[in-house]
Amino acid sequence: MARAQNLTLSTGLIPLTASWRAYLRLCKLKVVYLIVFTAVVGMFLATPGTVPWDVLLFGTLGIGLSAASGAAFNHVLDRNSDALMGRTRHRPLPRGEIGTARALTFATVLGVLAMVILTGLVNGLTALLSGVSLIGYALVYTVPRPKTSSSAAPPAPRRPCSDGPPSPAAPTPTPCCCSSSSSPGPRLTSGRSPSPAGRSMRR
Repeated sequence: MARAQNLTLSTGLIPLTASWRAYLRLCKLKVVYLIVFTAVVGMFLATPGTVPWDVLLFGTLGIGLSAASGAAFNHVLDRNSDALMGRTRHRPLPRGEIGTARALTFATVLGVLAMVILTGLVNGLTALLSGVSLIGYALVYTVPRPKTSSSAAPPAPRRPCSDGPPSPAAPTPTPCCCSSSSSPGPRLTSGRSPSPAGRSMRR
């Protein structure tokens, strides 16, 4: 009976019991924790005395939701490149655990909810800064760089080590790849010319 119930709660290949975990993975909770921690520390440093409980509670909630929204937008915009990388191919969108439309809706709802909480229950400046950070992380940070087949410059042409001049069709000659000097030195012959000291000893 329990097995049949589990099968009826399934949608496609992913059971409903696993979907909430996939949505949590969209939020990048480790990143959200760090952002919320720094925000709370900033509240205590910027407030003389004790931080009001409503500002602490709703400010932390709104900033956390805003950070989670930016992370979810990042997942949506990076879904194609995530599928190509071994480190990110197991994320919810490349694996098909969540559809792109649902992930986009989830990110939008989180962002709108964060702005409503921060604007109505904290202050407009916090909402503005959180919104700018959300857009910066979701769009500016995530915009893919143009990809090229090769970013390396082609190697400089080198002429072979030969005695003859380069052909007219050849490019401007560069230093010979087989010699340590750019100008060819005198070639050695089989006969050995005696040194001045040797000539004087023969005399």
